[in-house]
Amino acid sequence: MRSLLALTLLAAVAAHDCPIAGIIGWMKEHGAEVFETARECKDVPAIIHKAKANKDCYAEKSTADKAAVALWYAITGLEHMNGTIGEFAKHSQRIAKLKSFATMKVMAMAHEGADKFCANDKCIDQVNEVQSTISSCYASLACTFMGKIVPFGTCKAAMDKYMETTMQTSMESMCKSDSMQGKPYYCAELNSGLMYKDFDCFMEMKKASSPGATCTPKCVDEWDTAKKKMPKCSKVITDMTQQMYENVKTMMGDMAKDAKIDMKKIIDSMPKHLPTYDETCGDHAKARWYDLGVKLLKQKAIMI
Repeated sequence: MRSLLALTLLAAVAAHDCPIAGIIGWMKEHGAEVFETARECKDVPAIIHKAKANKDCYAEKSTADKAAVALWYAITGLEHMNGTIGEFAKHSQRIAKLKSFATMKVMAMAHEGADKFCANDKCIDQVNEVQSTISSCYASLACTFMGKIVPFGTCKAAMDKYMETTMQTSMESMCKSDSMQGKPYYCAELNSGLMYKDFDCFMEMKKASSPGATCTPKCVDEWDTAKKKMPKCSKVITDMTQQMYENVKTMMGDMAKDAKIDMKKIIDSMPKHLPTYDETCGDHAKARWYDLGVKLLKQKAIMI
């Protein structure tokens, strides 16, 4: 409780860059919100510790498992450095073999974890409890510092609703699965699998709706392969992005009702639909197949 109050006070100083008189004034004005935040957050450490201790839901990671994860992140970081080190990491066969080993290890861990979690119905209930506690704490903490934009009560209700619907969307999808070689491949694994296999392609897919979206042939091919192998999960992930975006728009609409600024203009300027990776890069894929068809026809004509 004391540490949270100290953190809140420190955040107030950082956010407002104010002298001690300003801090006291802010505490008088927001004291009720600060103490509600402390009350909402006091159970977070205990409930996280309790969840981690449940071996029926979470696969225990060995030292070798943790080392593989650390190795993957270290190599990926080196590959994205500028200069000689980055170039060496990208083109070294030894590093490529190490990363391949680490990738296989962490993907196997992801599957083992999803398999253990999704096979036990009680795990979903426990995660719902954890997420409910954390999301309520997060909402209170965030809304404490949004008083100049929207009243605490309105903000808290809107953000609680957003967190609940978003968590529900994630939980409903993560244990859905496709069948691969007679075994379930859970949708929770697809995102992590794409990231571990090729981080750059993973980021390209996530940025499909941004102004600087790119469509590299290698990444488009990887996504096409994923869709063929996992049609249900690839659709689940694609649909989830739009659902979460709709949740954000709903939250902002709820806040706008009592907002101290004109949020309607912001909401009206937001696009109704976020382009998916398929929508952004579909034409590129069609163009590649067209070029390939033309090339094959030309080769056939030469042979004739």
